[in-house]
Amino acid sequence: MYGTADLSDFFRSWKYDSDNQVRIIKADDGRDVLQIRQPLGVEQYELDGRPDGQTPEGHSSWLELFQERLERHIEENGSEAGFVLSHDDFLLLQNEGLLNYYRYLVLFQIGDFERTARDTGQNLALCELVRSTRRATRTRRTSCNTGPTSCACTPSPRPWFPCTGS
Repeated sequence: MYGTADLSDFFRSWKYDSDNQVRIIKADDGRDVLQIRQPLGVEQYELDGRPDGQTPEGHSSWLELFQERLERHIEENGSEAGFVLSHDDFLLLQNEGLLNYYRYLVLFQIGDFERTARDTGQNLALCELVRSTRRATRTRRTSCNTGPTSCACTPSPRPWFPCTGS
């Protein structure tokens, strides 16, 4: 860590203003990042890739990693049958979807509709992966709440509720 951990000077330089709380700045390495000033802090999101900048096991997202595993499973077995995501896998996907959701809400507010659509599409693909896994196992109990722009899938001990239709 560089210098002091006290953020007081930073917060004084960018006071909270509910009408002016979002900005895109250049990071030290030249990439653009999205910052949101909250009453008690700041959130920073990568504009591209995962919002937190992580690359799970060298992939752009957990979704990409699990989609590749599913594709490999289908190639080896001829169908989705038997492909299983663990409880921990579901939690990784849920957390990733939540980060995308937080970012695309802000992207929509600032008019970055291309990235909003990208993140929304990623979350819908995440839901489809969860749905296909559910179809393949039929023993997975997952409650899914979907809206026109989001999907929150939560492993649950409650009875199964379909994401959409089926």
